Amino acid sequence: MRVTAVTRMGAEDGDTLSVSHRGVHWLPKPSPASTVMRNTYRRGNRIQHAPVIAPPLDRADFAGLRTEFAVVHLAPIAGELSPDLLPHVPPADLTGLTGQGMLRRVGIDGRVHGQSWPDPGEFLEAIDVLVLSDEDIRIDSEGGLNHLRRVPIGVLTQGHQPVRVFSAGREFETPVRAIVGGQRTGAGDVFAATLFVALHRTGALGASSQAAATLATRWVESASAKSFPTVTDLEDALQHLQ
Repeated sequence: MRVTAVTRMGAEDGDTLSVSHRGVHWLPKPSPASTVMRNTYRRGNRIQHAPVIAPPLDRADFAGLRTEFAVVHLAPIAGELSPDLLPHVPPADLTGLTGQGMLRRVGIDGRVHGQSWPDPGEFLEAIDVLVLSDEDIRIDSEGGLNHLRRVPIGVLTQGHQPVRVFSAGREFETPVRAIVGGQRTGAGDVFAATLFVALHRTGALGASSQAAATLATRWVESASAKSFPTVTDLEDALQHLQ
């Protein structure tokens, strides 16, 4: 995919990413610093700290983007998207949201805590696919499941447990191969990005969910944090499902 990324970050980080990920068209918006997220895993549970939070995006940050996209992935990590930005997001064939950032609050000590999402209506009306994790909705699981059922496609990841998929009043599960250890940070992001691209390419919800679970598992197992899935990996995963 030809990717454009709009985010706020410090100038030094923007320069680094432009070199290390040349395949992405970076549109870093000025910020005194980049958001920093620290993940610590203890006995299977993740503890997060966000000692630095960049300012939120605003409507001017979307100016100058081209008007047609295959996929738009809204990916807040610390609540940096507000409903009034939605009319300024470029239209796409498929708009997906990983909602984790809307279900977090950061304490004065930088510790990240879960929170409910009491009024997500404008977001849910603007998207085609919502991806959440069981960790995201731990504070309010009933509310989280309700959000997933309100969108055309809702997907709940559960670590090594089956993925739950909601669509048109139906629910089904996608199996996930259990593994021990590995790099868990980023697995949900790999899952969501793969799901959105696969859905756009195939329109097949079951196969897309399974391919996303397969590539997310490979990510966890990989030794390198730079082993991002490729189109070839996606096509291979889809081919094995036929």
